[in-house]
Amino acid sequence: MSGIDLVIGKSGFTLFPPGGLAPLATCASVEELLARLAESCASQQHTATELTLYVTEELLFATEFALPAKTPKLAEAIRFQLGMVVPFGDNTFRYRYTTRREGDQQKILLYALRDETVLSALEALAAAGHTFTGLFPEHQRLVTRAVPKAAWALLLDGRTSYFFTFHKGQLSGRTLCRQVPTREEMAALAGSDTLYGASDPTRHGLLTPTPLLAAKPLHKHFDLLPETFRRPDYFRNIIAGLLIANLVLLVLFGGFRFFQTIRLSRTVEREISAIMPQVKVANDLLGRAEKLEGQIALFRDIGSNPDLVGFMAKLTTQLPPGCYLDQLRLEKRGGSYLLDGYATDISSLTAALQTLGEVKLKSTSRRQNQNYFQLEIVPR
Repeated sequence: MSGIDLVIGKSGFTLFPPGGLAPLATCASVEELLARLAESCASQQHTATELTLYVTEELLFATEFALPAKTPKLAEAIRFQLGMVVPFGDNTFRYRYTTRREGDQQKILLYALRDETVLSALEALAAAGHTFTGLFPEHQRLVTRAVPKAAWALLLDGRTSYFFTFHKGQLSGRTLCRQVPTREEMAALAGSDTLYGASDPTRHGLLTPTPLLAAKPLHKHFDLLPETFRRPDYFRNIIAGLLIANLVLLVLFGGFRFFQTIRLSRTVEREISAIMPQVKVANDLLGRAEKLEGQIALFRDIGSNPDLVGFMAKLTTQLPPGCYLDQLRLEKRGGSYLLDGYATDISSLTAALQTLGEVKLKSTSRRQNQNYFQLEIVPR
């Protein structure tokens, strides 16, 4: 026998085939349950089976409370509230919860289960070699991939009836009913006309849960199975191993690239150190070449100027007596000479200098009993 749903209730144990609405067997004790499972396994030539466990609502404690939406460390805040909301005293219990945001509050829907309620049965089943996929409230058996995406509701009818409202596969409300509500009352509570009944849906005008049971259960919420009874999640371990292996490879690759970069950097530094003396020599030669080019340009510039020495020699022989020079300037533009000075007779000065070139009197002035002049001489 492989893949069985086992519902644990106050009156005993009920076995269901996966996706089945009709029970396979009902057992009043753990011994009877083990015998029934052994017979089924023998007929199927199996030594053990995989069980998905469900607990009836009457064995569970459920409550709903609210915390501020911005509560920091929400899990710690919920754990702090347990002593006030769970009436189990010092007894060991386990709990699971869901949260949903409503305005400025976080609505917490919490399920709690005493360990003593199921521990002896789990130990006996595990000792017989059976494994468990999870331990859920009974209503989670009908929360499958086929659930409506909008709001819907479920009625579990029995000695005590429970009415559950859902939204997108998550439980949003749980109501203990002293008597079964009418369909209209259920629709008003759920805010939807999509209403399923688990035990006798036609009697209350509800939808049959067969389409829900035919799909795979979601098993997203309220898994109360103790950690010691969980089977190893080999797929998760494989994924974790692959992630670790990829991380190690990434670190190794990064380290290889890092050392490769360091080695390349050191090679470049060595090459730079080797050619630096040659670069220094080249820079020195370049500086000397630039200096020589500047000197050559200066000599070229001097070579294109008029013969200043020869002009001075002629000028000293042509200046008349009583004529004195203060300044002599050579004008590059036009190659002319500018003479500044003073003389007793400027007219004789201009006449005497005609042999040197074209003489132009630029300006004259009288200061301190002297005739000051500025002449321009353009050599022929």
